[in-house]
Amino acid sequence: METSKLSANGYITVPARLRKKYGMKKGTKYVFIEVGENIILQPITKNYFEKYVGIFNDEGNELQILMEEKKSEKKL
Repeated sequence: METSKLSANGYITVPARLRKKYGMKKGTKYVFIEVGENIILQPITKNYFEKYVGIFNDEGNELQILMEEKKSEKKL
């Protein structure tokens, strides 16, 4: 088990071993999910959204919107 401290600015450093193991890269956005007394750190990726396609009967529009936003961000 590895530990990390929360900085005064609210930053948490993810240990290098875990970043490498899970492919965590600079710029990837994450969502914090509360499950009981636990917090899950989930990367927001194409695979993350593909799991939920159809749940809201939008045929994956959320994924398309996110992909377009990411393209716009890259252009800036």
